[in-house]
This record gives sequence, C-alpha cells and structure tokens, in this order.
Amino acid sequence: SLPSDERDPLGKPSSVLSILKRNGTDIDTDISLRKKYSISSREFNPRLFLRDTRSDASLEELEEALVYLNNQMSEGSEALRYLIEDNYEKFVKSKSALDSVYGLIVGDGGAAEKAWTIDPIKTLVDEATSKAALAMKPVIDNKAKEIKVKLFAQQMRQRASLFDLPARMLYHIRNNDHDSLIRDYRKGKDSISKESITSPSNTVNEGIWSRVEAVIDNYRKDTWQRLAEATPDKDYGQLMRKLLELGIEDNPIKEWIYAQNLKLEKELTDQFDLIRLTMELLRQNIMAVPHSSISVFTAYAASPQICSFDNRDICDSPEIIEMWLAVRNFAETIGKSAYKIGQFWKSCTGFLTGQTQYGWHDESQNYLSFTDYEIKEINGLIKSLVALLSESVTEFFQSSPQFTSKITKQLSEDIASGKVSDSYFFLPPYANSLSTLRYLGQSISILASSFNELSSLQISPQAYNDLGNMLGFIREKCLGAIFFTWQHDSSLFSSLEDWNHSAVNSGCTNMPILIKNYQISMVKGIYTLMYLPGEQVGSSLLIMPQPSSKLIGDLQEQFDLTNRVIVNGLMELVDTSSTKVSQQINNNTELSPRAQFEALGKLSFDESNDQHIEHGSKMLLVLSNLTELSSKVFPDLYKLFEKNFISAVQYDSTEVEQFKSKLFVDYISSRRATISEVVRDGITSNHSIWALDGAPTGVSNYINICLLMLVIIHSRVLETSPDLVHGILSALQNHALLSMLESFRHVESFGKGGCLQAVADLEFFRVTMASFQNDESQYNIELIVEAIRSSSTDQDTWNNNGPWTEIEGLLSKC
Repeated sequence: SLPSDERDPLGKPSSVLSILKRNGTDIDTDISLRKKYSISSREFNPRLFLRDTRSDASLEELEEALVYLNNQMSEGSEALRYLIEDNYEKFVKSKSALDSVYGLIVGDGGAAEKAWTIDPIKTLVDEATSKAALAMKPVIDNKAKEIKVKLFAQQMRQRASLFDLPARMLYHIRNNDHDSLIRDYRKGKDSISKESITSPSNTVNEGIWSRVEAVIDNYRKDTWQRLAEATPDKDYGQLMRKLLELGIEDNPIKEWIYAQNLKLEKELTDQFDLIRLTMELLRQNIMAVPHSSISVFTAYAASPQICSFDNRDICDSPEIIEMWLAVRNFAETIGKSAYKIGQFWKSCTGFLTGQTQYGWHDESQNYLSFTDYEIKEINGLIKSLVALLSESVTEFFQSSPQFTSKITKQLSEDIASGKVSDSYFFLPPYANSLSTLRYLGQSISILASSFNELSSLQISPQAYNDLGNMLGFIREKCLGAIFFTWQHDSSLFSSLEDWNHSAVNSGCTNMPILIKNYQISMVKGIYTLMYLPGEQVGSSLLIMPQPSSKLIGDLQEQFDLTNRVIVNGLMELVDTSSTKVSQQINNNTELSPRAQFEALGKLSFDESNDQHIEHGSKMLLVLSNLTELSSKVFPDLYKLFEKNFISAVQYDSTEVEQFKSKLFVDYISSRRATISEVVRDGITSNHSIWALDGAPTGVSNYINICLLMLVIIHSRVLETSPDLVHGILSALQNHALLSMLESFRHVESFGKGGCLQAVADLEFFRVTMASFQNDESQYNIELIVEAIRSSSTDQDTWNNNGPWTEIEGLLSKC
C-alpha cells in the first residue's frame, strides 16, 4: 500500500507532504496525485517532484541534495546485494526443484496427484511462492527506486544551472550586471530550446522558464521606464542597448524621441508658468515695502566708495535684488533648456544618419530605418521646440506687469510721475539703473551664450533666424528698461551732493567725478549688453543682430538727455535757494546796504542739509562743478561714447555755458546791487561835499565800505572756488566803476577840493583792485576821470599831471 507520507529523499528534515503544502500543493485527498510524489510508488515522477519541492532551491542546495542521494543509493545497494545473494538465490533454486518434481508427478495424470498426495504439497508451494513474492517485493521495489533515483540524479546534474537560473538573474539585476544577465538568459534560452526538441512537453522546463520570463519582463518594463526618463545628456544609449538585447517589439529609438519631445515641451511650459507666478509674488513683496521719493540708488551711490559704481555686491534694496536674482535664474534655466534641446538634436541626428549604433552585433540597425515622413516629423519636433523656446522668452520680455494687488494712490502717482514703469514685466518696481544694468546684462549674456551654442547646430535657417531675432528683441527691451531707470536716476543725481570739497579738485565737490564715473559705468555696461563679450562692432559671427543705426541713435539721445537732466538737477540745487534768499533780503527793505550784504551769509542756509552751507558758497561750488563738467568731464564722456559705438557725436557745451552764465549772474547780481547802493549813497547823498575847495583829508567812507565788501567776497570765493576769484572780482569791480561813473555824472560841479576827493577815491580803488583790472575796467576809469574833469570848476587843477600830484601824499597815508 502507498504510505501516507515519506521522508524527503533529498535529505531535508521535513517530510514530502509538509514541503508540498508549504509550496502550495495539497495531495492529502488525491491518492493518484500522491503517487507521483512518493518515491515508493511506481508512478513516481522526478520532474514533477523537483518542480514542486525544489522550485526555489539554489545550485548549492541542489548539489548538497545530490551528495545525500548518492550516499543513500550506496547504502541501499549494499544491503540489497547481500539480501539477493544470501536468500533469494536459494529460494529460486528450491522453487525450480519443486517445479521439476511437480512436473513429473503431474505427468502421470490427475489420479496420480491424489495417489501421491500432491495436492497438499502444491498448496504449500503456492503459499510459499506467494509469501516469497510478498517478502521480495520491497527488494524489487528498492531496485526500481534505485533506477529512478539514478535517473533523477542524472537530471539534476544536467539541469543544475537551469534550476538556479531565476535566482541568478535576480542576483544580476540587484548588482546591475546587465551583461551577465543577458549571457545567462541567452544560455538558458538555448538550453530550453534544445531540450524542447527531444522532450516537447517538459513541464519542469516550462515552469522554470516561465519564472525566467517573468523576471525578464519586469526588468524590461523597468528599463523602458528609465529610458523614458533619461535625458539627452544621460547614458540613454545603454538603456536602448539593454532593451535591444532583451528583445522587444517596439522601436526604442522612436519611443525615446517622442518621450523626450513631450518632456521638453512640458518642462518649458512649466518653467514659464512658474516664473510668471514668482515674478508677480516678488513684485507684490516690493510694493508692500514703503519707498521714498528718492530711489535706493542715492543711498547706494552715497556709500563710502563714493567715486566708484562698479563691482558692488549690493546695488539695490534686498526686495529688488531678490526679484533680479529670479530674472537671472530664469535666464540660467532657459539656458539649460536650450542646452537640452541642442543635445536632443544631436542625438536625433545620430539616429537619422545611422551613425549611432547600440546593442550586440549592431542590433539597433533594424530600428534605424526611417521613412521620409518620420524624418520630416522628427526634424519638425526639434524646430517646434526651438519655436516654443523663442516664443516663450519673447513673451516674458514683452509682457507688461499686472498689479494684481490693489493699486494704492501712491503707486498710481509713482507710475504717472515716471518713478515706476508699467511697461516691463521683468523690471522690479523702483529698481535703480545700476541694478537694472547689472542684472539685465548678466541675463542677456547667459541667454546669448546658450542660444549661440544652439544656433551653431544648424537645426534650420528658420530656427537660426528665430533665435537671432529673439535676442535682438530682448536687447531692445532690456535697453528700454535701462533707459527708463537711467533717466529717472539722473533726475535724482543731484541728491548725492554733500557739498564737501573734492580731494582731487578743491574748487569742486565730488559731483563731477561722480557724474563721470556713473556715466562711464552706464556707457560701458550698455556696450557690454549690446555687443557680447568677444564680439566687436561690425562682426557677424554671433547670431545677435548688429545694433541698428536707429538703436544707436536712441542710445545717443538718451545719453544726451541724461547729461542734461543731471545738469538741470544741479541747477535746481541753487535756483530754489536763490529765490528764497532773494525774497528774504527784499523783505528787509529797512536794512542798510552793509546789513543787506551781511544778510547774504546769514539768511541763506539749506535747511535740508545738516551742514549749513551759505547759499553763495553753494552757487560757487555748482558753478565750479559746471565748469569742470563742461571743460573736462563731458568732452571725455562723449569721446568714450564715440569710441565704443563708432558714432560721430560731439559735445555741445552751449546749454552748460548758458547755465554757467546764468548762475554767475545770479551770484553777483545781489552783490552788485549792494555795491551799487553803497556807491550811489556815498556819492549822491550829499552833493555839497563835491563843491568844496578845501583839500581832502582821506578817502571817502563809501570806498572803504565797497572795498571791504569786495574783500569779504574775495575771501569766500577763494575759500570755496579759487578758480572763480578773478572772474567774480573783475565783474564786481567793473560794476562798482560803472556805479561811480553814473553817480559822478549826477554831480553838477566839482570844486577843487571835491575834484581832488573824487580823484583820490577813484585812484585808491584802482590801485587796490589793480590785480583784477581788465580792458573794460580801464575804459570805465577813463570815463570816470573825464566825467570829473568835465564838471570841475577849476580846470587849472588838471594842468600838467593834474590832481594826481596833489593827492599823492594823501594816498600814501591811506
């Protein structure tokens, strides 16, 4: 009978039934099925037994089972041999003898059987035969088992590597050993194919191979997924090689191309959606911070390194810098996308030309055959990506800002007054020209470098033109934003004036060198933006189109405008104060001329400046600054502009000279009025003194007052702007002489003493102011002398050397 369970013949401590249950096979109720797994049964199936009890066994475990089986076979064979030799042979011989005797007896007939009492013997022999057969059955069965076990061991030796194949393949996958995986897979496949010819219905092989194919299918799916995610700069070719070696139906090259195109399209769209959202949020952050009417530019430019505008780490407020960094990061991101498109195009070109081969024995060759339609389609994908890139970047720089938050009254006023632009999406509100020039210059340089590399691939003439036109458009928009902030900051430039004397030119403040360095920074920065590094004017090596003559003209116009705006700002520093002081003095009509003169210094402070600078000193400093600008700074700046942009432009000093003349007149006008009043009051207030005949005893008091005023003016001008001393003193001297001429002409007659007094006053004034005389003053002196002479009652006084001889002693005492 069939045992209910058996010990595992391959040496495991568990029984066959428990092993089968653990592996999901139940044979408790099905005796016919149990026979196939019982080694005691004649229907034992070694292939089925191995499949269901050793499906997950390793090669090492199978080898150990084989050793155990050989040992058991050796032990069973020895016992069987002894049993047969010692007992079974004797039994056979006895049985043979008995059969012979029985044959003889039977030959005599049936009656003899009874006579010889053979029936009982026959019965005993039959029973012995039956018992012998029953006793020898285990021996015979063991012999059959030995044959089966040997066959089983032979199959295990032949299929040892096949049984372990699924586990080995998983091991190769875990260790990323693709070559070993393919080698074992192909060996296993060849082995299965050979056996299928001799044994078409080998269930063990089928079971093992189904597990192998399941492992390969999972590995193939994972490789497909990795290929879809692989970018052109990654080793996507190795993934294609793996798929080709695994065996696939779909074309991995086409699948990768289409997947990459969709991925790049989505990446570009997501990038622009993100930057638009980011810019709006950053713009709202800036608007949430209060901004004064004076840009952060003034605070930045007034830092300790006041005379340099280059290479500053911080050139604007933190909120504005944050938005600028977002713009630059956007440019860098676009540059990376352009690089990816270029790499994608190189990969596609390699496939379309057949130069790229992957897999063993050029297995990719079958997939590198493209129809004309497919070639046109793939080229169209790349062109569409370039077009999408160009359109998106153009839209970014073309868009206007959307002030999504509630626009305050202040913001509306700032937009209306030109402090905030509503024309440039990429321009942070209240950004100054320095940060605008720096970060836009960096951004366009990044974009141009990336697009130059992309255009060098010669994707198509249209793509080349699209990239070039886009860069030209970006340049114009960036220049527009720079022009806006440049003009605005120029209007604020005068707020940098601190009225401190320059260490380079003591007659000026730092303003001329500030203006020079600022404009140099702007001109050089714009030049770098318009002509990329390494490109020279007139070159056509790069895709960015050459600046048009109109663009150069617009730049020149902007350059002129900013210079004029800066000069106007300087004039406003003193024009407002001049009106204020003039009103103060005019309101004090009861002040004496000398008191009014003193009021020039006492009533003319700039209340907005901590350092109370006398207004006249400010006028002198501005006048000196204008002189420095007109004679040196602006000519040098225009030469620099002409050199950089090859534009025939010359500096026109007419406007500055007009401002200088106006400021000069404004400065001396109040002083001339005071001098005129002093002279006029001294001469015309008492006409009787001029009719006297007695010799004068000294110089008239009005002359002393007038000279004292000129000394004070000389001292202040010398201290403030030494270069202006001669011009101002000469002008005031001439005005004093004209006032004397006009007043003396109103004297009806000069007695001898009055004549000598007038000549003494004139001569003392002339000698004292001799250093500042010019042709005009000399001519006025001659007119004054003639006026005194013509009105003298004693003409004899003018004989020979005239009155000068008589007053010589008087003048020596003064």
